[in-house]
Amino acid sequence: QTKPTLLYFIYFLACFNLVSSVQTLYLTHEGISFFNIGILMAFFQVTKLVAELPTGYIADRFGKKKSVISSVLLESIGLIIALFYPTMLGFIFAMIIGGIAYTLSSGALDALLIEEMLATKSRSLEQINSVTRVLFYVGMGLSSLCAGIIARFSFYWVYMITIMIQIVLIYLLITRLKTTIEQH
Repeated sequence: QTKPTLLYFIYFLACFNLVSSVQTLYLTHEGISFFNIGILMAFFQVTKLVAELPTGYIADRFGKKKSVISSVLLESIGLIIALFYPTMLGFIFAMIIGGIAYTLSSGALDALLIEEMLATKSRSLEQINSVTRVLFYVGMGLSSLCAGIIARFSFYWVYMITIMIQIVLIYLLITRLKTTIEQH
């Protein structure tokens, strides 16, 4: 079984997203107007709305682990598009892909972690929820601080470091996380 420490580290990495806190700054840096940023955010939100049910079915049908891995892969693709095709059209595609990625992991990552942790019998559901909330806020807070520091020098590295973290996350999800369903 997967060790609780590794499970928590995977969850922390999933919450450590440098891009999320400086994305609007990057878009303005690339010449996107505030009005068009609003349009891009609308694409992201509408995609999440439309994709929530189908991606929930995917997680139920093919497994939470595959859903989360697909999410991280798609998020990486969206980041690459936003970084290397910094046009309104490129950003629209990145937002749509990002919205689908978001819905593939929303709920699935938490459920996967909870299933794995309960299988280790090392923590209660309340303890798991408490720790994941702390990890979420620490991950988001630290990534925001780091992103602000890195963005002073280069948005490129904010995106590249996030993509590298995603690659590590994919590796850990594929090679280290053994879901209880797969063990039966």
